[in-house]
Amino acid sequence: MTDFNIPFEHENNTQYIPMITEEKDLRPYEPIPLEYLKAFKDMWADPGIQKTVDRGNEFALHDNLSYFFEDLDRLFTKEFVPTDQDVLRARLRTTGITETHFDLGSLQYRMFDVGGQRSERKKWIHCFENVNALLFLVAISGYDQCLAEDKDGNQMQEALMLWESIANSHWFKHSALILFLNKIDLFKAKLNHSPITKFGFSDFQGDTTSWQQTSKYFMDKFVALNRSPGREVYGHFTNATDTDLLKVTMASVQDMIIQRNLQRLIL
Repeated sequence: MTDFNIPFEHENNTQYIPMITEEKDLRPYEPIPLEYLKAFKDMWADPGIQKTVDRGNEFALHDNLSYFFEDLDRLFTKEFVPTDQDVLRARLRTTGITETHFDLGSLQYRMFDVGGQRSERKKWIHCFENVNALLFLVAISGYDQCLAEDKDGNQMQEALMLWESIANSHWFKHSALILFLNKIDLFKAKLNHSPITKFGFSDFQGDTTSWQQTSKYFMDKFVALNRSPGREVYGHFTNATDTDLLKVTMASVQDMIIQRNLQRLIL
């Protein structure tokens, strides 16, 4: 708020600043102290806070903040147990490499989640020679958002640069390229008030309010960066919080991986 010169409309809300900025050390399963509930509610209702949230794309504000703050009473109950949606909308910054094993249908997968921030990339780029598939996840809604580590950067431009370097890296020359343009729901919601041409994508020639045209524009930009003519990019528009859509998408991905493995066996 200070950076944008936006004051609290209700001056008494300044009393909560020391409480909010304190890094409370909570043990696992320890609830957030109840005195935070009133502080969170009062501050969230302050028009000054809402004006700042509206400019969240300028300082990499978590886009699920509203989801949690609009349901504070439930989150503060003693019986609170996170729902699937709560878990899907929570975010933990990825650092290093996290390996997960899971079964999908009759196949077992080993998935490696890597950090996308600049400082993390050098830790993992060399670790994945000959992986079956590279799943590259991009928040398509990030076209108007800055980077957490660089307020002058742009999330989509950064993703395009990273994709180009990875898609054409010798480490992944035998891997299937699967591109997820995620958060399509948030993307659709912001187009009317945040046209893509305002954020460096001035070569777009279509209707800036059409999610079909603008999403295709971004998909085409990623696909065009693949410099291997014989290798296909499998692109999907997704919303990770829509589990039904994700099931259909992952079934398609699984079929593609199986087909590629069968082709390798035949060859």
